[in-house]
Amino acid sequence: NSKNPVDRWVTSGKPRQDYNIVLILEESLGSDFVGQLGDQRGLTPHFDALCSQGLLFDNVYATGNRTARALEAVLTSMPPIPTESILKRDHSDRVYTLAHVLAERGYERLFMTGGRGLFDGVRSFMQANGFNHFIEQSDIHDPLFANAWGVSDEDLFRKALGELDQLHQTGRPFFATILTVSNHRPYTYPQGRIPETEQTRQNAVKYADWALGYFFREAQKLPFYQNTIFVVMGDHGARVSGSQLFPMSSYRIPLLLIQPGEQKQNQRCSTLGCSLDLAPTIMGRLGGDYRSVFYGYDILKTNRKQGRAIMQHNHDVALLNSEDQMLVLGFGNSAHEFQLDRNSHQLLQQDQPDREMMHNVIALFQSTYELYYSDRWFPDFRQNPGSP
Repeated sequence: NSKNPVDRWVTSGKPRQDYNIVLILEESLGSDFVGQLGDQRGLTPHFDALCSQGLLFDNVYATGNRTARALEAVLTSMPPIPTESILKRDHSDRVYTLAHVLAERGYERLFMTGGRGLFDGVRSFMQANGFNHFIEQSDIHDPLFANAWGVSDEDLFRKALGELDQLHQTGRPFFATILTVSNHRPYTYPQGRIPETEQTRQNAVKYADWALGYFFREAQKLPFYQNTIFVVMGDHGARVSGSQLFPMSSYRIPLLLIQPGEQKQNQRCSTLGCSLDLAPTIMGRLGGDYRSVFYGYDILKTNRKQGRAIMQHNHDVALLNSEDQMLVLGFGNSAHEFQLDRNSHQLLQQDQPDREMMHNVIALFQSTYELYYSDRWFPDFRQNPGSP
């Protein structure tokens, strides 16, 4: 496509399967809370148990440190533009998303949040960009518990179970994105679900994990369960303050894929990836061919040496490669290269950035900026980028 060089057909090489997709984005669930990823505090027993039923990606980084950045990344597979998420920008009513791709296959597309749709422009973005069902806090009546951020995760999941069952009854496949809110300051949650009552981040993680376990226990009883791919992913890690250019330990997030009856259980993938890779990885599981403008990779088909993570922090953007080299672009045309120490998660600055890597990273982010602001991101279906 002459208007958008990223526009292309992706061929999976296997038959198309229209599985339902349920994507659960867990608020502030960084890898440092997860037992299966090394934490020893016992905060996530339900998530850890679910890992035995699926495929855990243990080398994934969030693209940003805010929920809006996570939604942007997982749904559009678009590298981040510095300063502000596209959910809050003016040119965001024609952005090609995973929901659009699945609409072409006849899917129903549901977005659910336990909070208010007005926050960060979530409702307007989702309704303009592929989702034909939207549910927010005001649609969840008589919740058991709510705070300033929205209803509790169990209230959200209870509503979701009913909505997913109704979508199943239409006879069409569905794609549902569920955004939780409980693991957030002021860390309040319903009593009686976990032994702890103190309002702390750790206890909020434990409650959110309890609610996740509740959702899966109940979902297994419903007819859509066996034909569904479930994805559980941290939207970002816990936010930290400090002088580090990129707080790398807080950018590590869990990504778990569960496909009942269709995959080997208790598996791991250690290929480096990031939030941008979720949409292509899901499409790879579904098979068939599809029109794509995604920058991300199908992690399961990516050579480990080719894995990479694309990130944004404050005003800086960066790319981390499989050799732990990280190229950071900042204001004033600055470019710095670092070596990531995997043990300490510290970035060690190098004398000079690798010129080839620097030019490739600049091209990546510059192309995103130009396609977005020239309104060329959405595929022009009058042009065919080539047969699949």
